[in-house]
Amino acid sequence: MCAFIILKDITFILLAAGNSTRFGLEVKKQWIRVGDTPLWQFVANKFKPYFKDIIIVSNANDLEYMRSFDDGFKFVAGGSQREISLKNALNLVNSEWVLVSDVARAGVSIEMIERLILNKDKFDCVSPYLEVVDTAYLGDDLINRHDIKLIQTPQVSRTSLLKKALMSGENDAKFSDDSSAVKSVG
Repeated sequence: MCAFIILKDITFILLAAGNSTRFGLEVKKQWIRVGDTPLWQFVANKFKPYFKDIIIVSNANDLEYMRSFDDGFKFVAGGSQREISLKNALNLVNSEWVLVSDVARAGVSIEMIERLILNKDKFDCVSPYLEVVDTAYLGDDLINRHDIKLIQTPQVSRTSLLKKALMSGENDAKFSDDSSAVKSVG
């Protein structure tokens, strides 16, 4: 068990609104079961003891059905893209920090969350990453694999900067994660 207690200055957002096109199954990943529990609820329940506010972002068609499983969370309808879903959730956030995770990251440990949170005051966004161990090319050019990091979620971000990035006039901007959005505002 990790050492941190309920985090009042951090809101947890679980993105579970996608259609699972990259997942390659007929069922949406958020509805895959862990025992009798849908994956979205399994992930949310794991972090429920640690966060005062947890926001579940759902496909609009699934919103009421998700709420019927556990109305102890805040629910919000997502959009057709990750940025839209996150914007919708951020409208409900009043905390200084926000931790955003994707439902597909069901195996994230409490210890990983703790490491991210312990480093939050050093940066505006903290994220886990994987190093590239294979030979890497960009087009025809060999690139130094040590310069490449594969950024993952969950990510903890300063809420004001994440909101600024996503709510800016750059509505065309497409961010695949929170770190790229925060980086866009310096």
